[in-house]
Amino acid sequence: MHLQRLSEESSRNGEVLEEIVSLLRERRVEARRRMLEALDSNRYKRLVANFSATLRGGRSPTSTDPILEAAPELVRDRYKKVRKSANTLSEDSPPEHFHDLRKKGKRLRYALEPLQEIYGKPAKKMVKLLKKIQDDLGDHQDLIVAAGLMEDLGVAGDRPPQAAFSMGSMSEGYGREASEIRAGFLGSKPPRSLKDGKPWKKLRKQLEKRAGG
Repeated sequence: MHLQRLSEESSRNGEVLEEIVSLLRERRVEARRRMLEALDSNRYKRLVANFSATLRGGRSPTSTDPILEAAPELVRDRYKKVRKSANTLSEDSPPEHFHDLRKKGKRLRYALEPLQEIYGKPAKKMVKLLKKIQDDLGDHQDLIVAAGLMEDLGVAGDRPPQAAFSMGSMSEGYGREASEIRAGFLGSKPPRSLKDGKPWKKLRKQLEKRAGG
């Protein structure tokens, strides 16, 4: 994730950052090994076989009626969770709460994306709003993960004092950047739009209109 950034910094900071880059590469190789092992496992092969059988046994809908019946409840339920999560956020909220909003927003967005042609402009505007939230909080989560990783690397094993100090400093730097994103996010338009509910009110009218029609 941050290997390129670390590689660029290593040319200026010498051996310490080279060691960090090396450690991250080792972790990536090990993670890839575990991934390939899982993909080659019998458990994964059974999952693929069962999923394929489910798809073959299904049938395609002949009209949009089932969608119009099921979509409003699904969308309303996911929107309530997103708005509740947004309303509870404050400057004192831990990073995990911001990540929780991102995950709930992603679920609502994925529910709405196939429905954009049915519900038109209100659905498209809501998808655009959720994508902006997802992008902003995605950058935030990357920084949180990077900060935690640098902290773990700094305290793990027998690190030279200079390397441990540099890793700790980088962890603090990532943490500060994440804090700045949280502060800026709270005052930005996307969460304000979720809280005042205007995009949702327009989408709700469209949901009710199509369900009644």
